Amino acid sequence: MFTGVSNSKKLNAGLIVEYRSNSFADQNATSVFSFKNEIGKSRSGLSHIAPSIKVSPFNKLANFSIQSSFFIPFFKEESNANGFLAANSYIWQNRFFYDYTFTGNKFQLFTELSTRYFFGDKEKGYANNSLELAPSVFLSYFASSKSTEPSVDPVPLQSRSRSTGGEHAKAPQSRQPSLLSRDRVS
Repeated sequence: MFTGVSNSKKLNAGLIVEYRSNSFADQNATSVFSFKNEIGKSRSGLSHIAPSIKVSPFNKLANFSIQSSFFIPFFKEESNANGFLAANSYIWQNRFFYDYTFTGNKFQLFTELSTRYFFGDKEKGYANNSLELAPSVFLSYFASSKSTEPSVDPVPLQSRSRSTGGEHAKAPQSRQPSLLSRDRVS
């Protein structure tokens, strides 16, 4: 959950709540959705809460943003009789986002580089004092404007016309594409 905290809409503050569910011992793949705690079979619970900020630092590169979060563990043991829940570490995570919409608005490339540093005593957690780098690349194809479109700023409600389809009015193509809505700084 994020909210804008600047007039320029380039800085957001938020909070991430991480609730996990794990299953073990040859359980069905969908058993994680039961959110049960059964000895030797499954474990679920609140694992971390992370205050976070998102920033879009460059005016000329609106499709680039950075999210920084500090995860605080909310459980005592990584593993107990029910099994493993999560790394019992304080975690500093930085995520770098960039997207690019190709000419013609048929393809969009979304990239992310995530870094996580796990703080803590090695004796208390398997991942403590370690760094994780996780790159992601997605290529989206937009078959038609009726199914989906690259992310563009939506047409304001008051400028929609009943003769052009009301709520289904298409956003002008001259607008600058921005980050996918789940990662957009607004």
